[in-house]
Amino acid sequence: MIQPEFVPVIDDLKAVCLRRFGEKLNAIHLAGSVAVGEALAGVSDLDWFMFCDDEPTDAETGWCRKKEADLAVQYPQVNGFHLNLHPVARLEGDVSWRFIVRYTSVRLHGADILSELEKRGIHTPTPEESQRLAAHRIPGVSRRIESVMRGEPPEDLPPLPADPVLASRKLARNFLLVEGGYVLMAMGRFRSFRQADVLPRLGALFPEWQSLFTATERILAYPWTANVSSESYAKELSRFFSWVAMRVPEQ
Repeated sequence: MIQPEFVPVIDDLKAVCLRRFGEKLNAIHLAGSVAVGEALAGVSDLDWFMFCDDEPTDAETGWCRKKEADLAVQYPQVNGFHLNLHPVARLEGDVSWRFIVRYTSVRLHGADILSELEKRGIHTPTPEESQRLAAHRIPGVSRRIESVMRGEPPEDLPPLPADPVLASRKLARNFLLVEGGYVLMAMGRFRSFRQADVLPRLGALFPEWQSLFTATERILAYPWTANVSSESYAKELSRFFSWVAMRVPEQ
């Protein structure tokens, strides 16, 4: 699933993190386009999540920031690293984080934390059980897009790349694929957050917006050729989700 050009990066980073944190780590997860084989070398960043029992110390967080900078120099095929160290309590208290782990990541090391939480009565809903939860996300998507464009991304999203073309690609992944996947979930049409599942299904449901979906395909595959600015693309995304919010049935 992981594309060959990213395998050495993943192997090295996993080994480095295990040396640094050792038995403290309950699990390591990889998310984003690299995890699902939809990354572009030199364009895509790498989203790395580590879970432990306790809140990370300042020293541990500082190590992650320094390692991000070191890796960016060592591996130019990755356009930025995001090393996240979180306590398991974040998963315990927030179902949206459990969704991130279950539906948008692959486990590279350690325990199946969600199964362990299930044994303790902390349930991660299936897509069929999650239609109401997914529907409740939709009205806030336009506001989240506007927040990101102001440079105030929610805590679950890193800032956009400085390059407006690459920023458009990040918007496409974070919003049309992920939040579009939740739209499909709300309508009982969810299969995965993969591009090959999300865009055709959105196109079948909302043919009025096919030009947006076609533009998104170009942005994801050929961002430099598409040359779509993040500002104009964000406006179109915001219009789409505002429109969808009025049409998805309340659960």
